[in-house]
Amino acid sequence: MFARRALVSFIGVLVLSAVLILNLYDLQVVNYDSYQTRSNGNRIKLLPLPPTRGLIYDRNGQLLAENLTFFGLYVVPEKVENLDRTFEELKVLVGLTDTDIENFKKERRRSTRYTPIMLKPNLTEEQIARFAVNQYNFPSLDIRPYFKRHYLYGEPLTHILGYVSKINDRDVERLKKRKNSRIIPVLTI
Repeated sequence: MFARRALVSFIGVLVLSAVLILNLYDLQVVNYDSYQTRSNGNRIKLLPLPPTRGLIYDRNGQLLAENLTFFGLYVVPEKVENLDRTFEELKVLVGLTDTDIENFKKERRRSTRYTPIMLKPNLTEEQIARFAVNQYNFPSLDIRPYFKRHYLYGEPLTHILGYVSKINDRDVERLKKRKNSRIIPVLTI
């Protein structure tokens, strides 16, 4: 009787071990490429790094223009299930304002699909920390750095030192009116 139970138990353990080994083989050999690709998709994120503009000095070595780093909360709208609910949660979490939401909606109409759009600019360290702790609740939102040009002597020198911003609707219309003009996306230049 005992020998029979031991044999049945041994066969049971052997069958379960075989099932486990077959599943391991399936995961690591048969479906390796699929899981490797998915794994890389979870841990590797390709982000374009915008080039920083150079510092500008006068002939005496005085700094005239510099780049300041700010942090913004970016979202890919197509990856969010319920944008309105996300907005409500972010109002409490990072102080999202109605103006931020309006600016986001304007930018969304102008941008291409699956492009990250800034939702909240100029995040403070406290807002960044609060979001970082809760980021697992917002998988399609991300905090990214961006640069702003700072002119130490203010507006009077901007026309001499140069000013760059995103192209707006007025600029697009002006370019369309020119003969033989092409509109080139800024990131591809």
